Amino acid sequence: MNKVWLVLQKELRELLPQRVLLFSVSFIPLVLVVLSGFFLVYPLRGVRLPVAASDPRLAGMSPMEIQQAFMGMEFRIILLFQSLIIPAVIAAYSIVGEKNNRTLEPLLAAPVRTWQLLFAKSLAALLPAIAVTWISGGIFIGEVAGLTSPAVSAMVITPGWLTTLILTVPVMVLVPIALAVMVSSRVTDPRSASQLSSLVFILLLLVLEISGSALVMISVTEALVATAVFAALGAALLSIATRLFQREAILTRWT
Repeated sequence: MNKVWLVLQKELRELLPQRVLLFSVSFIPLVLVVLSGFFLVYPLRGVRLPVAASDPRLAGMSPMEIQQAFMGMEFRIILLFQSLIIPAVIAAYSIVGEKNNRTLEPLLAAPVRTWQLLFAKSLAALLPAIAVTWISGGIFIGEVAGLTSPAVSAMVITPGWLTTLILTVPVMVLVPIALAVMVSSRVTDPRSASQLSSLVFILLLLVLEISGSALVMISVTEALVATAVFAALGAALLSIATRLFQREAILTRWT
């Protein structure tokens, strides 16, 4: 693991000066938390809460509180989905971007195993994604607690959603990371890697959007099951990415 740590340190040192890249991965979460705060104060009128009208949690709520609950439940799902954007962008850059910067060849020639190299690069994409997601999630929780009533807060910030944010999201982002590593190891310029990674992200987003309604009422048990499923899927995809990654071919083909 010492070699993984050394490669990870190198990846993070090269990532920090990339201000445009860092801005691009933090811009969407920033916009989301600003919009969520705005719509909690000024919720949209004429919309219905996506739960049954007989839900006992609605009892005694004012129309304003019902609208706040609706907006909060919508934004809490979006906050989970936006976490998929960040690692895909970073992972796509980490291989092809290094080729353009002439830093990939020495790394591939170093006495580091392929799984150690890709594991470190995956961590370099995973850690910023987790940090940004948890920070934006924390701000969102503060907004809900400070701008709504306790009844609305209890309906929006549920134990199941918190479990998903804290445990499921970190392993869920392994899926786009592994797919981005597969894509970026097969193309030779950052633009192609970014476009293909964006396509992968859109496909994942469509799948999650279809299942988004399930996240509204997700329980702690269901969140733990989802965590285990995504962990297994992410590990399997990273294993496949390691097998597909041909470091010798990259050294000769990309010269």
